[in-house]
Amino acid sequence: MPTMRVRETVWEPPSPHQLLEKARKGWTLVALEWEREMGPEEAASMGLACDVPFGLRIAANSLTLEEDPKERDVLTAMLDLLVQDDLRFSEIASALNEKGYHRRGGQAWTQSAVFEMLPRVVEVAPTILKSDQWEALKSRL
Repeated sequence: MPTMRVRETVWEPPSPHQLLEKARKGWTLVALEWEREMGPEEAASMGLACDVPFGLRIAANSLTLEEDPKERDVLTAMLDLLVQDDLRFSEIASALNEKGYHRRGGQAWTQSAVFEMLPRVVEVAPTILKSDQWEALKSRL
């Protein structure tokens, strides 16, 4: 026999009268779901916080993200190097290090760090590159 489920948003716990009324109509309570907002510290303590994407930082209000100019410069430099033909990731890492760019925490760029940055580079490339440059890079990645 087919069943139907309905999800209702409630602003207060249902009263016994409401539960009985639903039961009289053939409904069965199958689940309760609780939700609340958490601050960043509490979320982090529970392992729910996520890393801030490279090129962004937490804004002064601690609620939003904003562009990090230094990291944005690194992404732009990385894109400029990726657009050039025939550069290996190790060569890109060396070039970034020679230009004085660092990863978060001050570490030097490595071949694997450049490779791991590719999803972020692909995400921001359309906002940095001209459309023809982006199309050429996209076909190579």
